[in-house]
Amino acid sequence: VGYFSLENFKSFEIIPNTKYPSCFCTNKQESLLCVATRKKLLILQWWEGSFQLLQEFPLLQEVKEVEWCGQEYLLVAQKKDYQLVSLANGSYTYLIPTGGKSNSTPRIIPLPGYNELLLLKDSVGVFVGLDGKLTRKFGMTLSENPSQLAVITPYAVAVFDKFIEVRSLHRDSSYAVVQTISLGNKASFVSYSNSSSNSEKKPLLVGTQSSIHMLVSVPLLEQITQLGKNGEFEDALRLCDSISDEDHVWRLTKSSLHQRYGWSLFARKIFVEAIRQFSLSSKSPRHVLRLYPSLLPEAARAAVHSLPKLVDLKDCRDPDPKSRTDLPAFKALLPYLQQQRKNILDFAKEKKDLNRRNSFGVLENADGLIEDAMDQGWGGLDLIQLVDTAMLHCFLILEMGEELLKFCQQGNQVEIVEAEAALQKSGHYIELVLLYRQLDRHRDALELLRSLVTSPEAFAVPPHASTPENLKGTEGAIEYLLYLDKQYEDLIFEHSKWIGPEGAVRIFKYRHDILTETGKQKVLPFLKEAGAVDLQIQYLEFLIERHSKENGKGGFTGPGG
Repeated sequence: VGYFSLENFKSFEIIPNTKYPSCFCTNKQESLLCVATRKKLLILQWWEGSFQLLQEFPLLQEVKEVEWCGQEYLLVAQKKDYQLVSLANGSYTYLIPTGGKSNSTPRIIPLPGYNELLLLKDSVGVFVGLDGKLTRKFGMTLSENPSQLAVITPYAVAVFDKFIEVRSLHRDSSYAVVQTISLGNKASFVSYSNSSSNSEKKPLLVGTQSSIHMLVSVPLLEQITQLGKNGEFEDALRLCDSISDEDHVWRLTKSSLHQRYGWSLFARKIFVEAIRQFSLSSKSPRHVLRLYPSLLPEAARAAVHSLPKLVDLKDCRDPDPKSRTDLPAFKALLPYLQQQRKNILDFAKEKKDLNRRNSFGVLENADGLIEDAMDQGWGGLDLIQLVDTAMLHCFLILEMGEELLKFCQQGNQVEIVEAEAALQKSGHYIELVLLYRQLDRHRDALELLRSLVTSPEAFAVPPHASTPENLKGTEGAIEYLLYLDKQYEDLIFEHSKWIGPEGAVRIFKYRHDILTETGKQKVLPFLKEAGAVDLQIQYLEFLIERHSKENGKGGFTGPGG
């Protein structure tokens, strides 16, 4: 082994005792040189103008590659295995085999930014720490056994006969293929350019018989941005997943990519995947709902129509609820709305602080998971109102009668004017009654029930066939009145008149314990006015039986026995 002076390239000096070298490596920080010869491993240090021998260790077999492993070890690649050499005592520790294939070429690549080394075992890159121990659960599997392997942080560059494969080195990226470059001819050499003083950032030169390729690392965000502009969203998102040091810019970039990819898929009517991409974005559900203006209340619909048309959707018409070919669009949307509804309600419970982001009415929380969860939106409507109203429309469009019934029975925040119009137009009157009930609009609910019983011909659309029997007619009204709070006693007597005396007696018996004294005194006159003498007697018998149970006696007692 010899060396030149870089000042004049004239002085060439031979280092003693380095005959028959197989490989060498340097430690620039400590001015150290390690040379592997046929029989020895030599450690030398540059001192006062020449290399001085510090240590030597015997070798049992030829070393094909050697690298410094921190300050205390050397890592050597022999024919069959990689071993760790202690500089303290010269002991050897077996690490892993170099591979089982005849054409396997061991390689040791330092990864300074990670405090690791990458060892090539056939077509798999294995990561070890500066103590020689494995640092990662999974290795980096390449397409085949490479002829050369190099690193331009944060990438590993594998050179094959006719192409180059670039993979991410980040732990969380699954070492995804970032790029594949065709060479045309077989690669003959790989070398680093000296155009950069940083060895990790130096361009890589790959030579073939007819050309030289220079590979330069481009910042990931620049690549991602350019791929997004070109509409190559899958590649851009795959690159996003290869970034380990996530920050605010990264989150916004990835969120925007998911949204734009969703728009692209939506325009091609690939609705399920489009909605999935929207759900992966941190954008507000408003960004999705603006694609479905027919599901929104009138004020919100007007606000959407006033927005500029999205460039990616300029030739795309809005999904039409009346078109059967557009049903997949609504079917894909519903699970998204259900999940967003849960997110919003959970978010409101936790009472997290939100910060306004722009005039579009979009907000983002500190985690970037959900936006404008509680702020007022289009037409003065809260986001939860927009989502609930859109869900109600989806149930109607998709003819999901059972789900619609459950939705109207539970607490929700639909925009009531829009809900009234939609339910009446489709004949879902009982669902509207249930909606009134959970809004405490009991008079409206009972008036609607009475009209359905006494004036069914007044309705332009007949009641929908999916309505359960026990919620129809007088039976539905009786069930409604049975469970009203006692503050609505006047309403109960008012609507018991059209229900009929038999239904009224059933109500009064059930509600006896919660009727006020005034209410109890009204029952018999009410039945008398209805001309139901038999029911008066039946109600009196009920009172006697109740009194008997409460007092443990056989009947009423009073003055005179």
